[in-house]
Amino acid sequence: MSDQHWSQMMLPRERIEQLENANRELREENEVLREGMRKVNATAERHEREMYLAKDEAEALRAQLKETEEKGRVLMDMCRDLKAQAAEYEALTDEMDTATRHCYLSGPTVVGQFKRLRQQADEAERAGGEK
Repeated sequence: MSDQHWSQMMLPRERIEQLENANRELREENEVLREGMRKVNATAERHEREMYLAKDEAEALRAQLKETEEKGRVLMDMCRDLKAQAAEYEALTDEMDTATRHCYLSGPTVVGQFKRLRQQADEAERAGGEK
């Protein structure tokens, strides 16, 4: 190859500088993009960890809710049973009040009848002893 041919194939110095500048700018932009990707990846990893933690917390809260609901059902059953017992005691109290009133009302009559029977027995005994 002749020198003349070789000089035609060579790029002008300005063009070489222009391409070198463009290459440098592309490399800088590439580094900025890589740094951005590192930040995006780090953020994505952090969000993924937070998501797993949130899932774990949600599962724990669901389990706690289930346990609380079960305890609530047990308490409701206990309340229902206690109300039934209270109603039974109330009925028994009413029966006892009625029986007590009956005793107070009929007590003097029973005592009076007992005294009369006792007197009759005493009289019969005396009458039998006099024969």
